[in-house]
Amino acid sequence: MRPFEIFLLAAGIPLLLRPFLPVRISNRPRWTDFMLALSALLTAAHLVFEGYRWQMLPAYTLALLHQ
Repeated sequence: MRPFEIFLLAAGIPLLLRPFLPVRISNRPRWTDFMLALSALLTAAHLVFEGYRWQMLPAYTLALLHQ
């Protein structure tokens, strides 16, 4: 796997767990908002520097759906 692919998948794990955290904004950890931005940034960097790969479609979809 390429480096940005690994980082993108690692940033996607908290996005998968976010729906299970408390709904009230005051109770939701602030790092989850940071992970949303990081996921978008890593997706863009991956597409620019390493190119598109069809195997990464689930990760791209996850990053887009949570924005």
